[in-house]
Amino acid sequence: MSTLFNYDTSLKSLSLIQGFIRAFSIDYRTLALFRVGIGSLIFVDLILRVQYFSAFFTDQGILPRQLVLNSWGDHAISFYLINGGSLVSSILVLISMLLAFALIIGYKTRFVTILSWFLLFSLQQGSGIVSQGGDSLLRLLLFWAIFLPLGAKFSLDSALCKNETELPKTMISLASIGLLMQVMYVYWIGALLKTGKAWNEDYTAVYYALSAEQFSTQLGQWVMINLDFLLPYVTQFVLCIEQYGPLLIFSPFLLLYLRLPILILLIGMHIGFGILLNVGLFPLISITSLLLFVPKEVWDWIATKWINKRSEGVSIYYDQECDFCLKTVNILKVMLILPKIKVIPAQQDIRYGAILEKNNSWIVEKSNGDYLLKWAALVYLFSKSLPFSWVKWILKLLNSLNMGNKIYNTIAQHRKLLSTITAIILPWHNTNWNKTTWLNHTLAAACIIMVLQINLQTVFGKDTVPNIPFGINNIKYTLGLSQKWNMFAPTPISVTRWPVIVGITNDNRSVDIFRELMVTPSHDKPENILSEYSYYRWRKYYGRIAQNKYKRYRVSYVKYECKKWNKKHAKKDQIKKIKLFMVSEKTLLDATKERQRARSLGTYSC
Repeated sequence: MSTLFNYDTSLKSLSLIQGFIRAFSIDYRTLALFRVGIGSLIFVDLILRVQYFSAFFTDQGILPRQLVLNSWGDHAISFYLINGGSLVSSILVLISMLLAFALIIGYKTRFVTILSWFLLFSLQQGSGIVSQGGDSLLRLLLFWAIFLPLGAKFSLDSALCKNETELPKTMISLASIGLLMQVMYVYWIGALLKTGKAWNEDYTAVYYALSAEQFSTQLGQWVMINLDFLLPYVTQFVLCIEQYGPLLIFSPFLLLYLRLPILILLIGMHIGFGILLNVGLFPLISITSLLLFVPKEVWDWIATKWINKRSEGVSIYYDQECDFCLKTVNILKVMLILPKIKVIPAQQDIRYGAILEKNNSWIVEKSNGDYLLKWAALVYLFSKSLPFSWVKWILKLLNSLNMGNKIYNTIAQHRKLLSTITAIILPWHNTNWNKTTWLNHTLAAACIIMVLQINLQTVFGKDTVPNIPFGINNIKYTLGLSQKWNMFAPTPISVTRWPVIVGITNDNRSVDIFRELMVTPSHDKPENILSEYSYYRWRKYYGRIAQNKYKRYRVSYVKYECKKWNKKHAKKDQIKKIKLFMVSEKTLLDATKERQRARSLGTYSC
């Protein structure tokens, strides 16, 4: 019987060098899962952003190009800054979505990864002050992915690869080392920057984090009130796992026994973040990055226990004269994760050759010797797929509507045309996934040094860790390698904040711009501050414009709100100016001593 821990763990069988090679290797199946995760996150991020398209993507919104360009200076390289209208941004978002989908399915993966990274970096530069740590991590993960064979498994690229050389299960390169190190910098550097008393003496960091109601969910508030006795232990756990987890996850010895528990704890920590705090996509991005550390033994165990047996004894017979047919069969085998299926030309079998000619159909032979044709064969293949078995119900529904075989017959009748089309958009290739060029290694090595320098300088300062000489220092900004993992460091935020936006109408009445209500807004703390924000980037934006160094954004915000309000209201209710306030309440261990303070951010004319 197969078990997960069925390999030799003797220290004598694993030298130190071999151990480190194994620790910095990545399974090709893991890279495929990572590719799907990154593509999905990019797609979700874009969907969330476009809900507020006018605000975030045009010069009429809250982030006009000139302000963003002033922030980035000479380092701004963004397609989104070419034009401030909606057309260019709409096209760029649409292209980014298509690229994200291409990344998910593994189509022309390296080319798509490069374009996706550039457009994501462009978007983040154009987004200015609404970006956060999760955005940096997503961008950096995608950058390192450029150097790696993301399309080697479970992709259209792998399905169309004619190179029959069997891949090893894992790969290692300087890029894989750089990527894995990048993931762990989030924890290493984050732990080193957590120098405050709340983390190291009275262990109140988690209490303060949950007390910041602009971040804390209702469950987070409940935990803070009812399980407060556990919070010091949770604080110590977070700091401990960030300090020592990365060391254990790269252990050259007993890797599986040490890595799996650490992975579970880190993923559990991010699930906790996602449930108790609204920090956007950061938990999902972090979990996706941690999946890179899934060892090959886990995949082997999953394959043996659940994957292989589902396709054993199954064969697909296709028309040898149809190039489109072979591609389709290969794609189904790879994308449905049915590795044990045999793909055989029907003309090589007298019986199935005759059936193909008679029915103009492929043949799927089941493990018991029975066979299926046309749409029923497709339904059967999906039913055997572990991740996509649910699709069979949709296919069965189409069949019950007498549409299944009609669709199949239409495709079968146009096989020659489809072969011509797919020869252009889905060509065969002979990629050697296991080959890494010297250029790849050289660029990865340079980036490893730059990223290390950035992170060490964050912790120890420029006096101790100087900039890289010879003008190379600017390259790290051009490549988007800048990073700072200071979330909740050196101490968590100890203030709850909420905006009060007062609109003054033409007849000098006060209205609530923030909630879009025809009432005078109160400075009192809302019952549920987090629910006041429709999108976490709005919370980021209000927090930023409250700071003096971002006050230049206030005018554009006021003009955006004025235009939006006046467009919806009659002339007598339209506004002529807006007063901005940020109200804060300092978190104290003794809640009875908390006091609110309203700070005026200015009055601005429409």
